[in-house]
Amino acid sequence: MSRFVVLDVPEYTHEEFVNISVSRLGKEKINMYTAAYIAKKVWHEIGSKDIRDVIKIVRLVTNQEDVPRIISIMQRYSMVNDNTLSSNWYRLVLINFGPSTRF
Repeated sequence: MSRFVVLDVPEYTHEEFVNISVSRLGKEKINMYTAAYIAKKVWHEIGSKDIRDVIKIVRLVTNQEDVPRIISIMQRYSMVNDNTLSSNWYRLVLINFGPSTRF
């Protein structure tokens, strides 16, 4: 362990999470309003503070109306004690919905 440094990084606040999500999803060519909408849904409905969950959802949906449906599916099948969505989720939804097109 001597070659590793352990850092205690504080969790994001809600505002930081949304701002980082908007910035990151800009790289995915998602407008800031849609990015903020998805980030807020992930924070409040999934209870996740992991930006990767926001990215997973945006890569699965074709329009903003798909977001609640994808989140509902993820909530239904997610691990109860796990606040982040596993990579198995991503595979499950991709199999069911196929690759998405950008909105």
